[in-house]
Amino acid sequence: MARHRQSVFSGATLPTTRLTAPHIPQGPHPVTPDVCPITENTIRYALLRRLPRR
Repeated sequence: MARHRQSVFSGATLPTTRLTAPHIPQGPHPVTPDVCPITENTIRYALLRRLPRR
């Protein structure tokens, strides 16, 4: 049991070669204004509602 744990934590059972990193996109995907349901007014309204009320 101790040898098993020793090999697990030492990394002896890991493969010698690693997979390549996934492709990272250059930026966010383009969104056309016609498709996006969120407008500037929607964001302003939501932010105003989050202000503390005293």
